[in-house]
Amino acid sequence: LPARVEGVIGERIARLPEGLRETLNVSSVMGYEFIAQVIARVQKAQELDLVKSLSRELEKRYLLVFEQGETKIGKQFFSIYRFSHALTQQYLYDELSAGERRLLHGEIAETLESLSDDRGQFALQLARHFDEARNAEKAIQYWTLAGDSAYQVYAQNEAIAAYTRALELGKEAALGTEQLRHL
Repeated sequence: LPARVEGVIGERIARLPEGLRETLNVSSVMGYEFIAQVIARVQKAQELDLVKSLSRELEKRYLLVFEQGETKIGKQFFSIYRFSHALTQQYLYDELSAGERRLLHGEIAETLESLSDDRGQFALQLARHFDEARNAEKAIQYWTLAGDSAYQVYAQNEAIAAYTRALELGKEAALGTEQLRHL
C-alpha cells in the first residue's frame, strides 16, 4: 500500500479497542467479505455479541464494515459482512505475521467446514483457506470439488484453475491413480 494510505488506515485501526481490532484481524483473513458466525467461532465469542459489535461499533460508529445481509444455507443462517474498503482488509491482513495467517486460515477452514451442511457451496473458500493453512490433503479435496462445481456450470477457466491447483498440490501429497485421472 502507498505509505500515505497505510498511515491513514493504521491511524484509524489504532484508535479501536483491542477486541474490535482482533475481530477485524480475524475477519481480514477470511477475506473482503466474511461470515460473522465463522468469526464468532474462531474467536470463541457469542454470536450475538459479535454481531452487535460488527453492526453497532464497526459499522455505525467506525464505518469500517457493512452488513451485506443474511443468507440461509441448509438449516443455518449466515450474516455476511464486508469491509468498507478493500485496502482496509489488505492492510489488516498484511499486518499479521505469516504464522498467524497460516493458523487463522486453518481455523477458519475448519470452522467453515463444520458449520456448512452443503460443503459444495463453500468449496472455493474451503480450498483457498486449507491451501493457505498448508493442509494439502484437504485443499486438494476442495480444489477438486470447486473444479467439479465450476465444470458443471460450464465455467471452464475456473474449473481448469481449480484442477491445476489440485494437481500442483498433488506433487506434495501422493494422489491416487483415480484422483489423477479425474483431475
